[in-house]
Amino acid sequence: ARHNAGLHGSNEMRHAAQLPYIIIEAYCNDKGITFDEWMANSAHVNAMLNDPSLSHFRVWKGRV
Repeated sequence: ARHNAGLHGSNEMRHAAQLPYIIIEAYCNDKGITFDEWMANSAHVNAMLNDPSLSHFRVWKGRV
Protein backbone atom coordinates (compact mmCIF):
# COMPACT_ATOMS: atom_id res chain seq x y z
CA ALA A 1 0.00 0.00 0.00
CA ARG A 2 2.88 2.40 0.84
CA HIS A 3 4.49 1.66 -2.54
CA ASN A 4 1.24 2.23 -4.40
CA ALA A 5 0.76 5.52 -2.53
CA GLY A 6 4.23 6.64 -3.65
CA LEU A 7 5.63 6.68 -0.11
CA HIS A 8 8.98 5.12 -1.01
CA GLY A 9 11.18 8.18 -0.51
CA SER A 10 13.34 10.20 -2.87
CA ASN A 11 16.42 9.44 -4.98
CA GLU A 12 18.61 10.43 -2.02
CA MET A 13 16.90 8.29 0.62
CA ARG A 14 14.70 5.32 -0.23
CA HIS A 15 12.27 3.66 2.14
CA ALA A 16 13.15 0.12 1.15
CA ALA A 17 10.97 -1.94 3.50
CA GLN A 18 9.05 -2.13 6.72
CA LEU A 19 10.10 -5.37 8.38
CA PRO A 20 8.26 -6.46 11.53
CA TYR A 21 10.56 -7.08 14.48
CA ILE A 22 9.38 -10.70 14.76
CA ILE A 23 10.77 -11.36 11.26
CA ILE A 24 14.11 -9.78 12.18
CA GLU A 25 14.19 -11.76 15.42
CA ALA A 26 13.56 -15.02 13.53
CA TYR A 27 16.39 -14.17 11.11
CA CYS A 28 18.75 -13.47 14.03
CA ASN A 29 17.80 -16.75 15.71
CA ASP A 30 18.30 -18.71 12.47
CA LYS A 31 21.74 -17.12 11.89
CA GLY A 32 22.79 -17.30 15.54
CA ILE A 33 23.44 -13.56 15.82
CA THR A 34 22.22 -10.79 18.11
CA PHE A 35 20.10 -7.84 17.06
CA ASP A 36 23.15 -5.60 17.61
CA GLU A 37 25.14 -7.73 15.16
CA TRP A 38 22.29 -7.51 12.67
CA MET A 39 22.25 -3.71 12.95
CA ALA A 40 26.05 -3.39 12.72
CA ASN A 41 26.50 -5.57 9.63
CA SER A 42 24.68 -4.25 6.57
CA ALA A 43 25.15 -7.62 4.83
CA HIS A 44 22.45 -9.08 7.09
CA VAL A 45 20.05 -6.21 6.37
CA ASN A 46 20.72 -6.41 2.64
CA ALA A 47 20.20 -10.18 2.66
CA MET A 48 16.77 -9.71 4.19
CA LEU A 49 15.82 -6.82 1.90
CA ASN A 50 16.80 -8.78 -1.21
CA ASP A 51 15.17 -12.04 -0.08
CA PRO A 52 12.31 -12.81 -2.51
CA SER A 53 10.32 -14.53 0.25
CA LEU A 54 10.17 -11.21 2.15
CA SER A 55 9.25 -9.08 -0.89
CA HIS A 56 5.75 -8.38 0.44
CA PHE A 57 7.38 -6.20 3.15
CA ARG A 58 9.15 -4.09 0.52
CA VAL A 59 8.03 -0.50 -0.08
CA TRP A 60 10.60 0.42 -2.75
CA LYS A 61 11.04 -2.45 -5.20
CA GLY A 62 14.61 -1.62 -6.37
CA ARG A 63 17.71 -3.67 -5.58
CA VAL A 64 19.48 -2.79 -2.32
